[in-house]
Amino acid sequence: MSPDQAANIVDAVDRLPLPPVRRRGEQTLLEEAGRLNATDLQRAARHLASVIDPERDEREAEKALDREERAAHLQRFLSISDDGVGGVRVKGRGSLEDAAALRAALLLLTNPEPSVDPRTREEQPDPRDHGARMWDGLIRLAQHALDTSLPPNSHGTRPRVVVTIDLSSLADAAVGYRGADSPAAGTGVTEDGLELPPPW
Repeated sequence: MSPDQAANIVDAVDRLPLPPVRRRGEQTLLEEAGRLNATDLQRAARHLASVIDPERDEREAEKALDREERAAHLQRFLSISDDGVGGVRVKGRGSLEDAAALRAALLLLTNPEPSVDPRTREEQPDPRDHGARMWDGLIRLAQHALDTSLPPNSHGTRPRVVVTIDLSSLADAAVGYRGADSPAAGTGVTEDGLELPPPW
């Protein structure tokens, strides 16, 4: 028996599921080694494995997919960097599930949107290519999240200012009262001294 034949038998036996099956498979391949060369013996070993354990290839494929998905998840990242010419570059990596969620969220926001020429009143096709529509959809999605306070309360909630004043101060603000040593009535002053004008 040549070293290549022996290696083929060892590899094939390692692929078989249970010790009794391995022993029988090993005996069968040893018998075949006397009449088959290394290439034919390797082919016979693959056939033997597929007959004895037909679901092995499917299990191996599932395991490989699981490993790839775990690797993609562990290597996920997103970076937004200044490109030096007034824009940004976005680069990232994620899993196939991440991509499916992104595509589903962007699907309705990336349809072509025809425009109307103001001079001829004729409908013009959307001048944006698919990449531009994807970017615009992502920005619209982010703006929608901000406008509807979708980010978690602990991070990313839009800043809000709540002002509580009494009725007389509000009335003074409305008529433009100015005190001797105070800013104009109706003008708010922040802790760092910034004056905010009234909303009217």
